[in-house]
Amino acid sequence: MASPKLKTAAEVSKELMDSAISARAQRWYDVFKFPMLKDAVVQRSFLHEWKKSCLNYLRLAALSGFP
Repeated sequence: MASPKLKTAAEVSKELMDSAISARAQRWYDVFKFPMLKDAVVQRSFLHEWKKSCLNYLRLAALSGFP
């Protein structure tokens, strides 16, 4: 009897990230009706830009001494 293949942490993380991308894109689509967010490639690009802007904000907050 073959045991089921266990997923690596990276695979699980990617699945969770993909579902988070889809959920966020779905919310944006529902609110703003951006049909382009239905596309998986656009979803990835959107999340990448979103993460980049969050990191930039955190860097600025750290540099300004914000707790």
